[in-house]
Amino acid sequence: MKHRYLILLLIGVGGALAIVMAAVVVLFMRDLDRVRQRSRDGMMHLAGFVAATLNRPDAPDAPWLGELANGAQASRIVVADSSGTVLESSHDLISAGDDLTPYLVDTALFDTVRISGTPRFTRVMTIDGVPFMSLYWPCRIDGQAAVVVVESDQQYFAASQRFGTDMVIMGLVVAALFCMLAGAAIAVNQRAQAAIERARANERLAFLGRTASELAHEIKNPMAIIKSSVDVLRKKLDPRGEQAAFGFISSEIMRLSRLIGDILGFSKEQPMRREPFGPAEALAAISAGLCEECADVNLAVTGMVDIALVGDGDAFRRILENLVRNAARAMDGRGAVNVDFSEHGKSLVMRVADTGPGVPAEVRDRIFEPFVSGSAAGTGLGLAIVKTLCDRNGWTIELAPSPQGACFICTFPEKTWQKS
Repeated sequence: MKHRYLILLLIGVGGALAIVMAAVVVLFMRDLDRVRQRSRDGMMHLAGFVAATLNRPDAPDAPWLGELANGAQASRIVVADSSGTVLESSHDLISAGDDLTPYLVDTALFDTVRISGTPRFTRVMTIDGVPFMSLYWPCRIDGQAAVVVVESDQQYFAASQRFGTDMVIMGLVVAALFCMLAGAAIAVNQRAQAAIERARANERLAFLGRTASELAHEIKNPMAIIKSSVDVLRKKLDPRGEQAAFGFISSEIMRLSRLIGDILGFSKEQPMRREPFGPAEALAAISAGLCEECADVNLAVTGMVDIALVGDGDAFRRILENLVRNAARAMDGRGAVNVDFSEHGKSLVMRVADTGPGVPAEVRDRIFEPFVSGSAAGTGLGLAIVKTLCDRNGWTIELAPSPQGACFICTFPEKTWQKS
């Protein structure tokens, strides 16, 4: 029963593909006719322009034909008198005074055009594997009979060659589709097994997140006690700050405290407030903290300052703090971070750009995923928290291309910001 359904499916898909291929062929042939007609019209306009230009009193010198032929994608443009003697030429191998007859695609047609005074196209000729089609355009130059010859390797021929290649590729694609459908039953089973494995992996990850959250809660209080105890001992034993060990202990405790905060922030979903707030206070606090941690990092704020955002102010501060801290870490504590606010249509855009080495190419597409970091010292949770907080506030965050450093763009849609 299952095999019968698969056969019917293959027949149906094969019929649909055949109809699509037939439609593609019809549409392509129609487009090919339009390209051929445009090609002919362009050659006629080009020949007429050459004849009119040569009849002007201020006609340019001979080299202008070469520039005209290159611009019009013509192989060559030659002007000859009624005896076939070249008057003007765009081709280096054909000079004025030469006999044009050996270079003509159709000598008989040239004579017919010269006598009848009617423009004619030659049939398609292949020379050295390249298809050509020529136009013989009769005219009069300085009162004397002449013929303008325009020869071109037209886009039409290139389109014809592409058509054959496209048909071969399409045939291969159809064969590949049939092979894929023939193994559909196996693929479905494999995808089902993979889905089961992903579900189990997600369950393990959720369990790990709950466990990490519980451990972080248990570690947080002892860390606070250790930090306060170190501060007391430092005031008592090293009031002048001469012992570097106390500084190392304090900085490492702060680093662990931030890591615990990241884990708790990622694993715990807190309700978001929705109220107007100004970003200036968060920027001032982040700037002050940055001066203490990284004195050699310059934080600059540009663009619109008289604005109010709508959302959770604490979430915005955490977002900006994570972005600025990541930038400072990427620059090894030395460089510049610019926070710029600007309008983009009805939205407000905040750009956070730094002068660091930028985000490695291998993690750019996954930079907002948990535990993915562009730095060896990073936890991979900072930007994941940024993405989560932005989504929950109705904002968006993306990594933008930048000629230097990294540039993150946070967009606040209409109704999530206003001018103060």
